[in-house]
Amino acid sequence: MATDCTNRVLTLVAAACGKEVMPDSSFDDLEFDSLDFVDLMLAVESTFSVRIEHTDYPALNSVADLISLVESLHAIPS
Repeated sequence: MATDCTNRVLTLVAAACGKEVMPDSSFDDLEFDSLDFVDLMLAVESTFSVRIEHTDYPALNSVADLISLVESLHAIPS
């Protein structure tokens, strides 16, 4: 069963690319360019009240990577 975080990230990614999205979808397969990706990161930061460092971007190859990062950031108290 998908977590609330997973569902919310999937919804954000699907809205950004207009395609069906699964956790194992890669951003390359979803045809994200660099601007799309930055826009998505801003939407994720706003939705989850987290800060995603630019240095984390290269490690985010799939939607599952983004979900894992958001879950780990969300677990860290502010």
